[in-house]
Amino acid sequence: MILRVKVLDLSEQKLRMFQAFRRDFVPLVLNITYISMVLSRIDPTDVDKVLYSPAARILGYTNLGWFIAELVTMLASKKRRAVHDFIAGSVVVRCPRQPAQADAADTANAGG
Repeated sequence: MILRVKVLDLSEQKLRMFQAFRRDFVPLVLNITYISMVLSRIDPTDVDKVLYSPAARILGYTNLGWFIAELVTMLASKKRRAVHDFIAGSVVVRCPRQPAQADAADTANAGG
């Protein structure tokens, strides 16, 4: 709301709940996996075992791969759609400024 953007489906209609779920599914699974992995090895004296295990490395590289895929698809897309937008069939659009906000901004700029 602050940035005046909305997430809509490709027909620029309101996003359905299932689309919103699909949009955040991969990061959600990665984070839940990491949290469950950390909680399953609760031993505060042996941090190396949790942070440097093969599973943690695989998860770290998977997160890095997801981030790079998001960045590459966003930069390559005309509408700046990332992987999660393609999965959900969504697009982020800018909302027009409301007339009252535009008038207040113009008044503030003219007075300054």
